Amino acid sequence: MENLIKNFLMIARPPRFDFVLNDLNGILEEVILLHDENSNQQNVSIIKEFQDGKSIANVDRDQMKQVFHNIIINALQAMPGGGELRIQTRLKKMDTGLDQNVQFIRIKFIDTGVGIPEDKIEDIFEMSDGLGFSSR
Repeated sequence: MENLIKNFLMIARPPRFDFVLNDLNGILEEVILLHDENSNQQNVSIIKEFQDGKSIANVDRDQMKQVFHNIIINALQAMPGGGELRIQTRLKKMDTGLDQNVQFIRIKFIDTGVGIPEDKIEDIFEMSDGLGFSSR
């Protein structure tokens, strides 16, 4: 019931974002540190391949931490027998066709886990609390 109420409140009252300049590498470091003990117990190596220097972006720090946290949890769950999680950040330039290049930061999470079963691929963006409540 608690999860159902939380999901309803999230839909009824969207979160407020606090977009400010943040170092994505620093946020990733914090989140990785939270998972250090668990990854060691599972025999999962977390390999950081970060852009040299800082990777500054205008983001909501707490929301990004939650996103990174969820991705790492999913990766660890996909590797119950151990493995490797590689996290990369890269500064990229994109030609917008407007005589200016836009820079963005690409973040990759690459794991050696089992992957998503083919019959579940269509449902990866469906929110469910396990009690049958779905955003669809």
